[in-house]
Amino acid sequence: MELEDIVYELACFHESMLFCCEDRSGKEDPVFSHYCVTLGRIVRDLEEAERRIRTETANTESSQ
Repeated sequence: MELEDIVYELACFHESMLFCCEDRSGKEDPVFSHYCVTLGRIVRDLEEAERRIRTETANTESSQ
């Protein structure tokens, strides 16, 4: 699986999790919310890594 596909799948999973942050009583579940925040950070870090890889690849290809 390509990095782009992994980032997309994790981003979709993160968006889905954001809609489920409440427990059965309607209160925000702090553990689940923490998972959502953590997954969001992972997605942002992977997106940044993907952009950096694309930039480096483009720079390498243009210098050849």
